Amino acid sequence: MKLIKYLLALVLVALSYQQAGAYICEAEDEPSIRECIEAVSDGDTVLVYPGTYYGNIDFLNKNILVASQFIEDSLEETIKATIIDADGEGSVVTMVEVDGTNAGIIGFTLRNGWAEGGGGIYCLNSSGTIGHNIITKNAAGVGGGIYVSGSSPEIDCNQIVTNEAEEGGGIGCNNGTSADIYGNLVKDNHAKVGGGLLITDASSPTISNNTIDSNSADKGGGLSCSEYAAASIKNNLIMNSQGGCGINCSNASELVVSYNDVWNNSGGDFYECPEDIGETSWGENCNGTPCDTFYNIIEDPLFNPDSTNYSVLCTSSCIDAGDRSDSVPSGGGRWTDMGWKEFAYIVGDADGNGTIDVGDYVFLQNYLDYHCHPPCPYGAGDVDCTCEINRKDLDYLREYLFYGGDPPCGN
Repeated sequence: MKLIKYLLALVLVALSYQQAGAYICEAEDEPSIRECIEAVSDGDTVLVYPGTYYGNIDFLNKNILVASQFIEDSLEETIKATIIDADGEGSVVTMVEVDGTNAGIIGFTLRNGWAEGGGGIYCLNSSGTIGHNIITKNAAGVGGGIYVSGSSPEIDCNQIVTNEAEEGGGIGCNNGTSADIYGNLVKDNHAKVGGGLLITDASSPTISNNTIDSNSADKGGGLSCSEYAAASIKNNLIMNSQGGCGINCSNASELVVSYNDVWNNSGGDFYECPEDIGETSWGENCNGTPCDTFYNIIEDPLFNPDSTNYSVLCTSSCIDAGDRSDSVPSGGGRWTDMGWKEFAYIVGDADGNGTIDVGDYVFLQNYLDYHCHPPCPYGAGDVDCTCEINRKDLDYLREYLFYGGDPPCGN
């Protein structure tokens, strides 16, 4: 799964938290968070217990980790129960010149901030971690949820929902920011420009494996790029944008938009960037999916209607349609998928029972000889990864099952 990256990051944070020599200051009431920040030094941790804390948090230019007990138990309930509420007075969290892989803010609900920049988090000249937070009901001139300026933080695995701003309802990046924005849910945010995200002023973030859903703006409902932005926008789900297309660009440079699933945006088009990423043409990838020249799927990717986590059906055209140069996660099938969520299956398990056995050989034979149902997903039967199922796959599987031949590709 593509989740491996940020789960590993969480493990590393937890390990660093337990390292000898790092001072841990425990906060159990409202003033004690600020008192702990004043007391600790670079490399230390402020551990905050569940509760609702009113006011603002300022890192005071220290390279420290401010974290809830989520770093110990990894429970979303802990994030929901550990709340910092600015009550409409300034940014909830201010991080200025906070650097280091073990510095940042992890595991909180951050709400009701209001500021010119960054209602939830104001991040300036910093490279810490902003991870596993719920950032909601904040407002700002730029960056309703998070404002990032001249920084290169890791913004991973957050829920950035129901924030608003003039520009960048969910996240606003400017002044040469090169953030890694990975694995976030950016939903129901609103702005005049860049409902979900705003990338501007020569910023070059990497925006990957995010779900950008139901954001609204006059321009760029999902995402807006301008003023020499050079973002890499890859493997995202961009859907249900209101008041504009999924992505809007103007005066951008070196913009790469690839392997995204984009559908149901009210503006109609996936993107409005003709001067920035060139003319597009249409073709098909190996599973018959219509794609533009940047390999973005512009159609309903067949979501499971009963899903609450954006999972897709086994018939989705997003499966195996990602970048072939990316390594395939364990259990991920033939190739990586488009979008943020990998569909797990075993190549060779044609009947979908979780193992490769004689039943799979019979299933493929019935499909080829008697026109029975194809494997679902289709790639489960493409054991030699040639993009089609034919007699060669049946022979390949027979050699593997009965004569000790090579396992199906991807295994």
